[in-house]
Amino acid sequence: MKKRLLLLAVAIVTGVSMAFASPEMGKGEVVKDSAKTAKDYLHAAKQGDAEAQNNLGNCYYWGIGVKEDQSKAVMWYRRSAKQGNAKALRNLALCYEKGVGGLQQSKERAEELYKKAVPGLFSLAEKGDIEAQSSLAICLYIGDGVEANDTLAVAWFRKAAEKDDAEAQADLGHCYRYGTGVEQNDSLSAVWYRKAAEQGYAEAQNIIGLFYFDGQGVEQDYQKAVEWYRKAAEQKEPDGLTNLGYCYEKALGVSKDYQKAVSLYRKAAELGNSEGQRRLALCYLHGRGVKMNTKTAAYWVQKYRENGEEEE
Repeated sequence: MKKRLLLLAVAIVTGVSMAFASPEMGKGEVVKDSAKTAKDYLHAAKQGDAEAQNNLGNCYYWGIGVKEDQSKAVMWYRRSAKQGNAKALRNLALCYEKGVGGLQQSKERAEELYKKAVPGLFSLAEKGDIEAQSSLAICLYIGDGVEANDTLAVAWFRKAAEKDDAEAQADLGHCYRYGTGVEQNDSLSAVWYRKAAEQGYAEAQNIIGLFYFDGQGVEQDYQKAVEWYRKAAEQKEPDGLTNLGYCYEKALGVSKDYQKAVSLYRKAAELGNSEGQRRLALCYLHGRGVKMNTKTAAYWVQKYRENGEEEE
């Protein structure tokens, strides 16, 4: 199992998730007046408020209420981190780890910052800070700045999940799904993924769709699978787009419609989804829902390969 799977779908510590009801998974659902919220953060950030500085960094990182600008996100994370804000330290660590916002990728610098962040996250988590609980759990799960401890990670995921943190609910579902830090249990996995999905968490919506599609932890039901895939697809979640396209292609839970399948595969493919690229290539190769075109098929096969995938 890949440690960073869903757990890093939204790695940035979104203090904004308190103001923005939830995430892209990390980003969360943006409230109607997100621009005003970002403006309020800016005012407080300029006054030196470390929490507001971190939250403003999140706004710039995700493009919530302001134009997406990861360089500005890093700038505000730095200012907050200089004041010792644990969430900002972890966010800055993630930026170094990914090499975004104009930063040169540095695993060493990222680890230094993770180590500085963890004590503060522990302190905040013990005081009931939901974002800190979820973020600390991820550090413990992955081993960022602290020795990995799956059991302790699950304990903190549970605390945040029980307070309706959508990301933590999805991560707890992930742990039950794979039996990491807890006994494997498909039914409980489905329970927690559903809670996250019902809050609008796109990745969880796709996964609960998978559960209904496969009958994993729930009774198999293609129509319910389609319902959840559609919700994820409406948020442009790549796997949700591809899975919904497959349902249209194979007439599972919906009437067969090759053109809709192609449209969905294309959207997923353009977002870099390897399975969407592969299935779109096959549609062009066989002329399903689109005019046969071997050159275009080859183009998408190449994109698929560039994603590190092998042809079947």
